[in-house]
Amino acid sequence: MSKKLTMTMLVLLIVSITSFSSPRELDNRVMDYTTRLELTEEQVDEIKPILEEASKERKGILEQIKRSSRKSEQRRLAKDLKRVEKGIDTQLAEVLTEEQSAEWNRIKEEVKEKA
Repeated sequence: MSKKLTMTMLVLLIVSITSFSSPRELDNRVMDYTTRLELTEEQVDEIKPILEEASKERKGILEQIKRSSRKSEQRRLAKDLKRVEKGIDTQLAEVLTEEQSAEWNRIKEEVKEKA
């Protein structure tokens, strides 16, 4: 697979997982995750701020990508998006059980397949 296609798929994956255009959309996504991951109320309270912060970071990075015409800058910013994804995974690993983490990985794979 070409480097460009790989980077594009990575950006789409990260955007689709952490993309919340409004607080309502974030709430809907959290509700979906609550059901699918069988989250407790305490876990929801811990996860929502993680997703909110990741969404803000992602939006800022995507705005920079749109403004940038240099491929090298876009690649660097795509790496920043990947850093955001890893940050989400790291933080969620502290909150989720082993089974929930496995399901979270399945969710990401499903999103990746759709991208």
